[in-house]
Parts: sequence; structure tokens; C-alpha cells
Amino acid sequence: MTLSAGTRLAGIHLTPASGHALIAHSFPQPTALPLASPLAQQLDRLYRTLCQQTDSAAMLDILQAWSASGLTPQQPIPKAIQRALACIGNDIPAGALDQHTGMSQRQLERLFSHWLNMTPKFYQRIARVNKAVQMLAQPQPSSLAEIAHACAFSDQAHMTREFRAITHKTPGNW
Repeated sequence: MTLSAGTRLAGIHLTPASGHALIAHSFPQPTALPLASPLAQQLDRLYRTLCQQTDSAAMLDILQAWSASGLTPQQPIPKAIQRALACIGNDIPAGALDQHTGMSQRQLERLFSHWLNMTPKFYQRIARVNKAVQMLAQPQPSSLAEIAHACAFSDQAHMTREFRAITHKTPGNW
């Protein structure tokens, strides 16, 4: 593929399971959607909205709002994943999910990998950083140490390392 100077390219990567759940079709390789399809038109509107943004936090807000309202699963998410996500939301460690879901840790890892293209532990890391981002966005945020404690990090340094690994910024620069 050859792109001319100034060309902007955007894409959405879905795992095979999430692609099948969202659009009732799996694509074994990167695939362009027909421009006339409703999904392609919806994605084009999203892309144009994102192009108008310069702030990554605003882009994430737009993507989160779009995914909450624009995506309707065609195939239900497995109950074990739903239970695991609820546990992670309640700060239950990823290593203890097997006790709450009735599946072994390895079974959960395979299920997460298939549906989310990540491990339960990595999902938990993202969820903790997301919670910290929300707390930092408050008009008068708590101290970084208090946020780290509230988000189940072992300490402020741990939160900063995880934050930087996922967002490429420190909490102080957010």
C-alpha cells in the first residue's frame, strides 16, 4: 500500500470474538468495509469527530461515549467474562478471579484473550488507571497518594509506573 504525503489513515482493531459479537461477522485479516454500509458510515463520522480533536483525553472521552452508545453486541458476552469484569470493577485481584467465576485462571485467560485480546491482569491494570484518570479529572482531585490508595495500587510510585506504561504520561502530567 502506498499513501501520499498528508494522508491520514485510521482503523479499528477488533479481536475475532468482539468483531463477531459487534457486527455478527469475523474477519480473519484486516478488511475494508463497503463505504455504503451503515457501520462504515458510523465509523466515518466517528473518525471525522476524532480528527477535530487535539487532546488525547478528549479523544478517549469521545471513544468511550461512542462505544457506550454506538456498539450493540449481536452475541452475548459469556457470563464468566461478565462475572470477571464485575469482580475487577470491585478491585478483586486478577489472581483471585477463579474463586468468583468458577473457571480456572488459565480458562479465564484464554476467554479474555479470545474476547478482549488481553489477559485479565492487563484489563485490571487498564481499569485501575482509568479510575485514577477519572479521579484526577475531578475539580479538586485528591493527592496522588490518596488516588493511588483508592485505585488499589500498592503506593504512589506503583501508580505512576502503571499510569506511564498505559498512557505514556505521568499522573502529574495528565
